[in-house]
Amino acid sequence: MSFFKRYSSFLLLVLVLFSFAIRFLWLDRSPRGLLIDEAHFGYISYSLLETGMDEHGISWPVIFKGFGDQKLPVQAYLLMPFIKLIGLNSVGVRLPSVIFGSLLVAAIYWLLREFKIKEELSLFGSLIVALSPWTFMMSRFAYEANLALLFFTLSLVFLHKVARGKSSWWGVASASLMALTWYTYIAFRPVTLLFSVAVLLFLFVSKKIKWQRVAVFGVVLVALVTPLFHPQLAASGAARFNQVGILADEGVVMAINQNRTFCDAKLPRLLCYGLWNKPLYISKTLVKRFVATYSPQFLFTTGDVQNRYQSVENFGQFYLILLPLLFLGVVGTLFKVDAQKTLNNDRLFILLGLLIAPIPSILSGEPQMVRLSPLLPFLVLLITLGVQVGWQFLATRNWQRIIGGGLTAAVILSSLPFLISFYTIHTVKYDEAYQSYLPKLFETIDSYPDEVSIYVRPFFSDPIMAYAYYRQISPSHYQENVILGKKEDSGFQHAVGLDNLIVSEEQMLNIGCRAVKENKAAYFVTNEDFKRPPIPYLYQAVSENGAMNYAYVYDTVAYASKHPELCLD
Repeated sequence: MSFFKRYSSFLLLVLVLFSFAIRFLWLDRSPRGLLIDEAHFGYISYSLLETGMDEHGISWPVIFKGFGDQKLPVQAYLLMPFIKLIGLNSVGVRLPSVIFGSLLVAAIYWLLREFKIKEELSLFGSLIVALSPWTFMMSRFAYEANLALLFFTLSLVFLHKVARGKSSWWGVASASLMALTWYTYIAFRPVTLLFSVAVLLFLFVSKKIKWQRVAVFGVVLVALVTPLFHPQLAASGAARFNQVGILADEGVVMAINQNRTFCDAKLPRLLCYGLWNKPLYISKTLVKRFVATYSPQFLFTTGDVQNRYQSVENFGQFYLILLPLLFLGVVGTLFKVDAQKTLNNDRLFILLGLLIAPIPSILSGEPQMVRLSPLLPFLVLLITLGVQVGWQFLATRNWQRIIGGGLTAAVILSSLPFLISFYTIHTVKYDEAYQSYLPKLFETIDSYPDEVSIYVRPFFSDPIMAYAYYRQISPSHYQENVILGKKEDSGFQHAVGLDNLIVSEEQMLNIGCRAVKENKAAYFVTNEDFKRPPIPYLYQAVSENGAMNYAYVYDTVAYASKHPELCLD
């Protein structure tokens, strides 16, 4: 028995524990703030614990009405015991994601072993999941996608067992986990549906499995997701896509009309309209996004440059050392050149995943790690298959061990600058994106007398919810006193007031003049530094290193009183 066969369980446990350790380290300090969706989920769970209702006063809902989207239930309910035990803080909110991200290391190992990949290569795949920037960033923060990714990966293990002719109970387990992703993160819905239908249909048509097993899987999946099609819940499926989907992009229509106008001046209209139209423009855009998903820049060198808080500078989703292995994996999958002679069913499994998994992301925008999370298991499969392809060109087993050890060392060494950069540079450099200045800002605001009206310009997302989270406002008090703004075209409403806190786009001068006239005190919170004319501030929120100024609190009455001539009607 080889070393890896004898100690594979122990080594896997070490990887899981190590993965947990690096994700848990300084969880409350790097960064000090939370993304607004993290804070919102935390407050939803806090509200459920305290009142049995969400912040809108709805008892134990299945779908949570957010500010700009509909939030699914798994994350909110899963957080409840952690917040009960740890409290409403960044550790309580993020710990479930840390745990699920660590368990993903084991799930990937089981997936690779299910594909008959050797123990040492399966452990190498687990090491990639433990250390890669993609999986680290996903599980370091409270992303719903991270929870769904674990469910999805396990469902792939069980679905593959069905493909191998195992018991129908594996189909029940796979369908149940895929259904669970529907209640966790929206991007997995089209992926799980299209992927499972494509795989099972192929296996049935090629007479690899009987129709009864397909029927069992389909019945379980449909039965479990049917509640989501209730009229009151169905809107959750389209709400986010209506905001960020390609069909909602007004720039598409503007670009088409502009090109038609220029073309029309010199060429026949029929030709211009044939070259620039929605179907053609959207098709080209989708193809471009699909290609960008697999670009070396996104996967291996620069990462997500548009959402820098999701990607550490100069690091892709995987380490650059893995690029040639991914290429070899593609070659092995397409041309059957690996010595293990991977089965056609397995190749189809991988290729379908590569084609289907990016769909939610390319429909919504440029490549982004969260929406692309269903793609991760298939890429790890490709990379480990790439090692398997490369090993056949090595003369002896000893050379395989030497190269394998070198690759393992290279991945570990590549992770060191990434982890150091994340903990010491990234979360400080981009602390504004993580809103790390908000806890101290809201603590200062809370210290002002209750009779002072505090106007907040919405230079960051949803100030009222952020305030409720950081100051742990009583949920019952929030439910009774929150003021909601006008309904937007999307049907959502943002909170615009709570007690003496008011969200407003009004100019500071107007607020000050009105306060002077009414003989009331009013402060103004903004990210503007009024230097001309210079206006003294009551408080200044700065970056963690003190180099940047993020927010100011001004006394509007003091300013308006010094310049009464500006307050003339």
